[in-house]
Amino acid sequence: MAIVVTRNWEADRLSKKEPWSAHLEFQVSGTDDLSTALSASDPSTGVHVYQADESFSAEFPNLICTGPQCVKRKSLNYWIIGCDFETLSESAAMNPNPLLEPTTVRWETVLVTEQVDTDLDGHVISNSAGDPQQLSREIAYKRLHIWRNEPLYDVAKSESYELATNSVAMSIFGVSIKAEHCRCVSIQPAHDFMYVPNAIRYVRMYYMLEIVLHDQLGARPFQHRILDQGEWGWWSDGGTKKRAKFTGADNTDNPVSGVIRLDGTGLPLAALYSSIKVGNNHTPVTPPSGSQEIAIETDAGGKAKWLYYRKSRSVDLRALGL
Repeated sequence: MAIVVTRNWEADRLSKKEPWSAHLEFQVSGTDDLSTALSASDPSTGVHVYQADESFSAEFPNLICTGPQCVKRKSLNYWIIGCDFETLSESAAMNPNPLLEPTTVRWETVLVTEQVDTDLDGHVISNSAGDPQQLSREIAYKRLHIWRNEPLYDVAKSESYELATNSVAMSIFGVSIKAEHCRCVSIQPAHDFMYVPNAIRYVRMYYMLEIVLHDQLGARPFQHRILDQGEWGWWSDGGTKKRAKFTGADNTDNPVSGVIRLDGTGLPLAALYSSIKVGNNHTPVTPPSGSQEIAIETDAGGKAKWLYYRKSRSVDLRALGL
């Protein structure tokens, strides 16, 4: 059966202002194969389906087809094929290799309200009696949007880096970022594209990163962070470690009641509780098994410790080549 291609003039769309864009549709019959329909050309009339990177016309040479796509399959051998056109940037017009086209970047400031337990000077927030308190504070961070052309959409790459933080310090577009202060949120195609094996020259990719340029949420703002405190400690009974509540007084001779701050090893924080006891006047010892935190942080005054636990994987985001 001969291939027949006709243009559906009623579906034509051409923008009347910048940025220029267009949409054409073609009716293709005579084949049950999608790949053939997407590259069809009518041998009798010369009407053909526009291909990726083909110019709209001599009048609009920088209006470039992003690639044909199937709009609808009306029957076994009858297809509606659509072709979208976008304005080629000036740099891309001079460079026929789309993989060398410059990256597009947009920075955005995002404001969120977070629960915090330290002030802007790094001190733990507490009442006049020293009891830790939590308050809310508006925090600003940056959201970075990146568009660039790549040879293909690598799903494995997305899985490896999405929701991961930077394990080492890095720099993106001249901005220095501390380790653990950048999180890759998403890596995905910027728009729909028709997958035709061995025919795709490039895919427009979109990256979104979240970047914190301060330490208001600690040294690892994308990980779980808790104040190390509790009311239970451990003591040794002939080599057997047993658990009991903390007793005694703090360094200012105030009786201990309830939760006290710990030093990151399960012992009372010496700066506040150097003579505190466990249970019936027993000396505190470390727990039989330590906690599994990934890091410990001390406040500016040395009177609090925070434990970090993994919420996001840490990888070397420099490998993304952004």
